[in-house]
Amino acid sequence: MSEEPAHIRGIPASPGVAAGPVHVYRRVRYVPDGKLTDDADTDAECARFEAASHVVRLELDRIAAMAGDGSEGIAGAILDAHIHILEDPELRRSIRAGIRSKRKTAATAVHDAFETYVRLLGATNNSYFQERVADLADIRDRLIYRIQHDAQELALEPVQGAILIAEDLTPSEILELSKQGLAGFAVQSGGATSHATIIARSLGIPGVVGCIGLMSVETTNGEEAVIDGKAGDVWIRPDGRTRESYARLRRQDAARRRQTQALVGTPCVMRCGTRVSLRANIEFESELGHVRTSGADGIGLLRTESFFMEEGAGTIAFQRGFYEAAVRACDPEPVTIRLFDVGGDKVTDLLTKEANPFLGWRGVRILLDRRDVLRQQLDAILDVAGQYPGRIRILVPMVTEPEDMTLLRQEIDIVQQARTRRGAAVDASVPVGMMVEVPAAALMADRFTAVSDFFSIGTNDLTQYTFAVDRGNPKVSGYFRHHHPAVYRLIAIAVNAAERAGIPVAVCGELASDPEAAAILVGLGIRELSMSPSAIGEVKSRLVDANITTLAADAARMTS
Repeated sequence: MSEEPAHIRGIPASPGVAAGPVHVYRRVRYVPDGKLTDDADTDAECARFEAASHVVRLELDRIAAMAGDGSEGIAGAILDAHIHILEDPELRRSIRAGIRSKRKTAATAVHDAFETYVRLLGATNNSYFQERVADLADIRDRLIYRIQHDAQELALEPVQGAILIAEDLTPSEILELSKQGLAGFAVQSGGATSHATIIARSLGIPGVVGCIGLMSVETTNGEEAVIDGKAGDVWIRPDGRTRESYARLRRQDAARRRQTQALVGTPCVMRCGTRVSLRANIEFESELGHVRTSGADGIGLLRTESFFMEEGAGTIAFQRGFYEAAVRACDPEPVTIRLFDVGGDKVTDLLTKEANPFLGWRGVRILLDRRDVLRQQLDAILDVAGQYPGRIRILVPMVTEPEDMTLLRQEIDIVQQARTRRGAAVDASVPVGMMVEVPAAALMADRFTAVSDFFSIGTNDLTQYTFAVDRGNPKVSGYFRHHHPAVYRLIAIAVNAAERAGIPVAVCGELASDPEAAAILVGLGIRELSMSPSAIGEVKSRLVDANITTLAADAARMTS
């Protein structure tokens, strides 16, 4: 066994520094053996599936209750989505058909039915769906385990104070392990926006994902490990200098948390008097309560893609309820609703195989092809806007040509006119803005100001497209560089065009949640940043101690 320190670089996932004994977690994967059952056994196999399904449902309910309020309400919403997957009628029919018609064992039928969706979601052109593969795999593996162990629940080993090393982690595993005192985690796969990572961030558990070669590092349970979830560093058997360095970082981190807590509820006003609006990125209704508790100035990005993971959640009534809840949660501040970054009324409608999906059918391109879905969403948004005039903004994703916005605005006019004819309340001045996330749109931003009421810069995709790198691929994660001057130059071009036209510009990507990056963005002229509610405190802490002259000089150096 090696006694030398091992250093692995991964993708920063959940900020914070953690140290503790290593706990290696290896999940056993089921491999179908191809065995078939006799016709006489199909009833028994179906019964095994139903019994396992019942236990998994009870288990998910238990984990959701265990999560409580500690995860900003995110965990409950994610586990509700898992329950919808478990109870999906089409999926259950596929499993039963595999048992009865193809004489598969219950475990194999579950594996094969889920694998179809896992493969399709992995190949789809939408990063949101690609990172939901882990959710499907979680339900699949839980079902198979219960089938193989006579519906017994899976008990995870205690990890009090440990640094977990694993191939990957699921949302339910993160929740269970957090209640056992998990100090931090490092995984070989996974993405920075996976549901497991989102929950870890909301619970304040430091983590690093995309650690290539992690599971090949020689280590045993009990050896010391240190992780830095902000920098993406993992150390196993750290030397004395490394331990002391990270101990100092942990003390600094604790001091920062105390400072940021004291700023909650105060406006983000810099020393020079410059005011910056710090808004929240929201995905689930259960997160809305944290808009106020985090001190957010409204919602800068209300994601709507999660509707497609729940049965019936895409209906106009469901959407209307969500939008109205968002408006009420941050009264009197604004809510920016991003239109669906997917299309179709079922997940299976979206699984179009494309040779190069990240450069394919997504964002506004889908919306303009599926105008029935677009008009339904617009009707729900504009209904709430009519009841709460001046409170809602509409954000259009993946815009590449001015014509995209022209056509989209025509659709809004059609829906508004229909509402007027039937006597419904109408807000005739709902701002319609565009996501600046394609380099071409940033470079030619001046051509979009006539058709956009505001810009919102999505730095995740902007960085991805600038460097031609899949941000979720750990093999090339080193090329995904948010802080590169090329990214800031593109942002500066868009900001300058917006300033000349007199329209507002915001940033709603991950760059806004990094305190140092936020300072550069403000120096470039941006006065609205939107981020996870949990990041608002640290960003505010950084900005209130700054002055615009210094930040502008820093930004000029960054883009020179």
